Amino acid sequence: MLPYSRYLKGGGRKLMLSDVDNKKQGYKILIAVMPFVALLVALFLGGVLIFSVGINPWKAYGYMFRSLFSNIFLFSETFVHFVPLLFCSLSFAVGVKGQFINIGIEGQLYFGALIATLAGIYIQCLPAFIHIPLVLLAGVIGGVFLFGIAGILKIKFGVDEIISTLMLNYLAIFLVDFMVTYPLKPPNTYIPQSEKIAESARLLPLIAGTQINLGLILSLLVAVIIYYYVYRSPYGYQIRVVGASSNVAKYAGIDILKSTISVIIIAGGLAGLAGASMLIGAQHKLVPAFSSGYGFQAICTSVLAKNNPLWIILTALLFSFIQVGVGSMHRNAGVPLSLCWVIQGMIMVMITSSEYLTSKFSANLVGGRA
Repeated sequence: MLPYSRYLKGGGRKLMLSDVDNKKQGYKILIAVMPFVALLVALFLGGVLIFSVGINPWKAYGYMFRSLFSNIFLFSETFVHFVPLLFCSLSFAVGVKGQFINIGIEGQLYFGALIATLAGIYIQCLPAFIHIPLVLLAGVIGGVFLFGIAGILKIKFGVDEIISTLMLNYLAIFLVDFMVTYPLKPPNTYIPQSEKIAESARLLPLIAGTQINLGLILSLLVAVIIYYYVYRSPYGYQIRVVGASSNVAKYAGIDILKSTISVIIIAGGLAGLAGASMLIGAQHKLVPAFSSGYGFQAICTSVLAKNNPLWIILTALLFSFIQVGVGSMHRNAGVPLSLCWVIQGMIMVMITSSEYLTSKFSANLVGGRA
């Protein structure tokens, strides 16, 4: 029975569909706030765990929020995490738009950083305005190369990209471990690390005495460019159509292979750019386990922003704030480091799970079952 059929009884009553519209409006509100509700629930559960170890959760969360705005070093550290997380989140969002679920962002970040390190160490005697873009380009190439392997496996052999990109993570991470332990390690040290990149390949700080560098401006600029490419250009429209339905794309005459290759290049390049930006921005040398899991955090960051590149700027800043804040809880409130990691993981799991509920609400809106 139609939802408004009861209004057809009793003579010539007018059709009243306002209740249907109200329900649809309610679904839209739930879709918008669900990820933030999941974040609050995760923080609440984290507070329960903090209390269970004998620490006042209000005090712990107080340190988490206060320290970031009372300490210039921690404030700048937030943006050190923000830049690679933003690049990785944009990479995941572009892949989702093209129906290519990229779980290998972490590996592409590592491989991009490795290729960028080679360009930063072995290419010498160049001015900074040439050397820096060259190192960034090397990082992009590294990310595209690794993601391209998964793309070829899917296009040619039908291998699921989730499995292939996940496995390639281990390849890239262990390769970096090997390179910094043997071929790239300086002869006068026993610490696994590479030589420092040339001075001409390092980004200048934007604020003296902090780690905030030009990578911040670059990341914001790239986010705006990706937004206009995906939502305002014909190429981005084709990617979204292919991601929505390959059958519709074929009927519309869209080259699916070309769109898929575009997604691989853009998404892989952004992940590799994340690794290169870390290298030339703050690290200046390659070390094992230099990433704190940006490739995996990017999934939650992008989901929370509904894969919108502009909203990702805000969610990436939020997750960077949380990452630095939980470290402050450990140092100042005595929250066990393992528990800090549990809280971070809980936040990611809750937000990712909330996407399932929002997809149900979206189905009600589209299907007209509201």
